Amino acid sequence: MAVKISVNQTGYVADLPKIASVSGSARIFYIYKVGAKKPSYRGLLLGAMHDEASGDRVLTADFSDFCEEGEFYIKAGAERSAVFTISKAPYRKLLGDLKKSLYYTHCGSALHRSKVGCFGRKTCHIEPAVLYENKAVTLDVSGGWHDAGDYSRCVVTAAISLGHLLYGYIMFPEVFNDNEGVSESGRPCPLIIEECRYELEWLLKMQDKDGGVYHKVSSLEYADYVMPSDDKKKQYVFRKTASATALFAAVTALAARIFEPMGMKIIKKLRSAALAAWAWLLNNPVDVPFKNARGVNSPEYSDSFLDDDIFWASCELYSLTGEKTFAEKLESLCNAVDTTGFSIGSVGGFGALSYIRSECDKDEDTLKALKGALTYRAETICAAARHSGYRSSLSPEEYCWASNFHILTNAITLVAANTLEGRDEFLTEILGHINYILGNNPLCRSYITGYGENSVKRPHFRPSIADNTDAVIPGMVVSGPDRSRSDEYSKWLIPYGTPPAKCHLDLEHSYSTNETAIYLNSSAIFLFGYISDLCRREKNSAQSKKED
Repeated sequence: MAVKISVNQTGYVADLPKIASVSGSARIFYIYKVGAKKPSYRGLLLGAMHDEASGDRVLTADFSDFCEEGEFYIKAGAERSAVFTISKAPYRKLLGDLKKSLYYTHCGSALHRSKVGCFGRKTCHIEPAVLYENKAVTLDVSGGWHDAGDYSRCVVTAAISLGHLLYGYIMFPEVFNDNEGVSESGRPCPLIIEECRYELEWLLKMQDKDGGVYHKVSSLEYADYVMPSDDKKKQYVFRKTASATALFAAVTALAARIFEPMGMKIIKKLRSAALAAWAWLLNNPVDVPFKNARGVNSPEYSDSFLDDDIFWASCELYSLTGEKTFAEKLESLCNAVDTTGFSIGSVGGFGALSYIRSECDKDEDTLKALKGALTYRAETICAAARHSGYRSSLSPEEYCWASNFHILTNAITLVAANTLEGRDEFLTEILGHINYILGNNPLCRSYITGYGENSVKRPHFRPSIADNTDAVIPGMVVSGPDRSRSDEYSKWLIPYGTPPAKCHLDLEHSYSTNETAIYLNSSAIFLFGYISDLCRREKNSAQSKKED
């Protein structure tokens, strides 16, 4: 049986657990330093298992005790792996590119070549958009981030992405205090804060005078494969929804709390906007989930279950104001919703983080329930990962559209639980999820552009398709395997019966497997922010011991 070696193609943290996956009939693996003729390490391949999602027989190469720094590759049988790095901080450059990737999604402004080189482009989508329900009305909704591979902008995905970024900043401030951005006043500020402010300024434009929030802005049909400035399809603003309004309330309240010490002008707008959105929710208790009208073909992000959205909003408003009304609301919902999710359609984890970290008075039973739910969910994620040869926490059925997003948000849940009680098993599986995204998977493919010997090179991202350059923007995460092969190219080119974890095409037209999205990158920014902060603390601890 042919041997296949899957590794994290960017690198491993020197002093933390390190594993690779080997499929085939080998029994021993060797680690070679690049350029060396003799191996630096020898180990047994252990734990043979059938990986159901890929159909592979997989063994584990555990080299956690090998801490030499440098560039290496693994040999098993007659095969060798992609090259990888071992260092004390292997993700510094990657985290920088992940953050910068948001700049490439800017709508309503030009990308300057001084910042992005050959990826520069002109201003786009600055014309007023038409209100779909009343076409006599036009609205200025310029700005923000393009949502994904197309040019839509959706409140739901914007709020979730901002949640990842803002909690990353709150929880790992040392990593994100880079002062590479510019505030409203022209003073230096963290790059992540500048990006969040850019998106929030657009988000505020999506709120109506009555406090309700419009669901999205897009054309009626997906844009052609052209640069954003060449997309001349008319833009429409679509009706207000409770899901958009609740998520808007949550993230504007969160941002108001974070931005307050920075003295940013936007603070007053954020606070009043969050409260106005909450008032709209109270005055409009009956909600109709968003659905595209006939003739409209653009992302929906419909949500028929709103309790988790309301829970997050009430938690953030309580943390912001300390008002008892919000505490009573979140306590009433605590046991009725999933309070461990950080993804589209499941945002309760953000609310849990808000309440757990809040400086306001807390109900002990509610606090205990929230912590217990995160811990229990983290344990189930770990159990699922241990049954995978590639340490994936997804069942075969879960390799659906944006499967990598599920991998990343499961890792965020593990991080949230690990910050509460620091278990070795949680950290091990966090690293396993990172390894999976960066190449330790059934296709030996790094799902982040520019990172890895076999990284994705043809993402479904319209500016990359239309920019007339073979170069690829680094640091963009793609959506990953989709067992349903939901686009026509996947149906043609991925044979029927292909195992779920192998249903991926590195092809720009495969929008169901290779699309980029702001929420993919924001979740990765949170995750790599955590591991970079861990590396920083390990370095400081070692330095302190050395000085003592």
